[in-house]
Amino acid sequence: MNDLEFCKQQISAIAENTTADLSAKVIEFLKKRMPIEPAHRAGLKAWAARELARLETLPGGGVSRLVPHNQLAEVSRRMTVLQTVISQIEAAE
Repeated sequence: MNDLEFCKQQISAIAENTTADLSAKVIEFLKKRMPIEPAHRAGLKAWAARELARLETLPGGGVSRLVPHNQLAEVSRRMTVLQTVISQIEAAE
């Protein structure tokens, strides 16, 4: 498993298993394991942007009353994590 795939896996795990201090946990992880190669960093950023765009177009058309509460919380956590990944990579560039 290369750095890019490892980072995707760990970031997804943070989004699924963490409920508090999401941004802090992502920042801590990226400080330790940010991909060294620019191509892998760009790939991680592109992956985060694609996932974020996909989450923004989930069923419900942006109207929270149409999205079940538990799904809304999960989507919100994942979006927070992905936005943090993008901002941390941009700050490192």
